[in-house]
Amino acid sequence: MSRKIFAVATTLLLLGLIVCIIWASMNGSVLAALKDMLATPWGATTLLDVYIGLGFVAVWIALLEGKWQRSLPWIVVLPLLGNAVTLIYILVRIIKYRTVHEAILGHGARTDAPINNS
Repeated sequence: MSRKIFAVATTLLLLGLIVCIIWASMNGSVLAALKDMLATPWGATTLLDVYIGLGFVAVWIALLEGKWQRSLPWIVVLPLLGNAVTLIYILVRIIKYRTVHEAILGHGARTDAPINNS
């Protein structure tokens, strides 16, 4: 996938998420919704799933950034703003790096390297 197509797709997802967040904010309380969500097994499971995914993203960001000073601001806002932060982070990396592989895997990442199973 080309960098431009990936950036457009990521931007569209971000805009869709922002619209949904604004709509939800105008139509209900986040605390009331959280209480209702945690009252059902599927609601609690969905919330757990989201935060496990955000935990994975936090580790990914820490690994890519290397220095805690660069990764900490991103990681702090992840649980507050969710995947909107993930999408913004990806867009920033797409702008910064030449290829999608570099943006997602890090500068100097080799896509042809063999997997070491030892």
